[in-house]
Amino acid sequence: MVTSYRRKRIHQISTKPYCGFSEFAYKFPKLCDSKIKSNCPLLSISTPCASAGSINCPPTKILPFLYLGCEEDALSEDILKTCHVKYVLNASHSAVDSPYCTTGRYLRIPIKDNSSENIVAWFQTAFDFIDKVKESDDHILIHCVGGVSRSATIAIAYVMKHFSLSLD
Repeated sequence: MVTSYRRKRIHQISTKPYCGFSEFAYKFPKLCDSKIKSNCPLLSISTPCASAGSINCPPTKILPFLYLGCEEDALSEDILKTCHVKYVLNASHSAVDSPYCTTGRYLRIPIKDNSSENIVAWFQTAFDFIDKVKESDDHILIHCVGGVSRSATIAIAYVMKHFSLSLD
């Protein structure tokens, strides 16, 4: 069952011409500017961690030690090695556990992908885990199934807390 699910997910990802920032830039080129004028180091285009010839959309480097990706990234030993990821935070109720993380280097936050979930209640748990990775000078991949909603919310919340940014 897991194997057929992975094949289906790989097919969905590999047949998609653009994803993540590439898809957004393709759809809205006038909204993308690589020369953003700001003193904030976060307001620049994030960079994907891609190995040469990668056909899948690779995880995106949000901070020097923090990557945002999807379930397939966490299940790819090659991607984890390329991005030097030793820790994985799985922000989903259903995504398959990464087989490449040892005890203490993997955290599942069992959040379902629906609007009634209270993701804020899990922020401190996630922040503590991410801070542990930062302090150990390692890299972390935060993912959910698609790498779009739950994992991105946790990554954004962490960046806002880390840089003392407000919602304004």
